[in-house]
Amino acid sequence: MNLELPSIKTKLIAACEAEIKNRIERAKKAMDAAQESANSETKSTAGDKYETAKAMAQIERDMAAKNLAEAVELLNKFRSMPHGLSNNEVNVGSLVFTNTEIFFVSVALGKITVDDIDFYCISAVSPLAKAIWGLKSGEEFLINGVKKKILSIH
Repeated sequence: MNLELPSIKTKLIAACEAEIKNRIERAKKAMDAAQESANSETKSTAGDKYETAKAMAQIERDMAAKNLAEAVELLNKFRSMPHGLSNNEVNVGSLVFTNTEIFFVSVALGKITVDDIDFYCISAVSPLAKAIWGLKSGEEFLINGVKKKILSIH
């Protein structure tokens, strides 16, 4: 795989930020939809039905608000991380090439594809990150009973 690493890492960081911003937008839209649903409920002769619909809309709005708060916190955390560090050992901001996958130790976003290459964005506190934390190129680690090797760190 022939990659221009500074360029691909810059694109990956931008893609991660875009994914988090998409989560924020989806949560805002869900909040607005739930609020509109609550506002559009009219009192009918079936008073319990009206109250139930209002309560359900409020629960949906509260869940969307929670998702929004989590996404905003995730964006702030992501932006505060040292993404540019190029170190000889795995730490926050490391792009870790193994014999099977490429991991980005940052925040838990799952698979992000950039230039047709899959990167797995993992939290620095995940079991996988803990398994590779501090390791250097050429070292091996065991995760879920599978031995993997770190080829390079950027």
